[in-house]
Amino acid sequence: MKNSRNTIVAFHIGRGGRFNNSGHKTFIGEKRIDAFVDDLFIRNRDEDGRFMTPEYVDFNGDPVGLTQKEADSGIGTINIDHAYDTTYACGISDLDEGEIEIICENDDYKSPELVSFLSEKTAYNFDKYGCVLEEAIEE
Repeated sequence: MKNSRNTIVAFHIGRGGRFNNSGHKTFIGEKRIDAFVDDLFIRNRDEDGRFMTPEYVDFNGDPVGLTQKEADSGIGTINIDHAYDTTYACGISDLDEGEIEIICENDDYKSPELVSFLSEKTAYNFDKYGCVLEEAIEE
C-alpha cells in the first residue's frame, strides 16, 4: 500500500471496560504522538548541567519515554505512570490483529488510506466515513 507508512494511528491504554480495569486499549484517531505533548516539558540537560539527548518529562520531571526524535517522527510512546496512562502512536503497517480489531470497532471517521488498509486486512465492509457496515460473508 502506497500511504501505509505515512498513516499514523494513536491508542490510549488506561482504565476501562466492564470492570474499569487497567490495560484497556482504545483507538484515539489518526494522530501523531506529538499531538499529545502539550502537558509535557523537554529536558535537555542532566543533573550536572551537561547537555544530553532531549527527552520529554512530566510535571514532576520524570521521563515519559519519549525523545524529541520520536516526537518529530510522529511515532512513539508516552508512558505517564507505567500502569494506567499510556499513549502511543504507530504506523498502520505495524498494527497487530488486536489493534486492527479495535480500530474496526470504533465508529469515528477514518481516512480513505486507513479504510483501504483495514479492508485488505479484515473481513469487514466500511462505509465512506470508515464505519463498519457489516462483516463480509465468505462463501
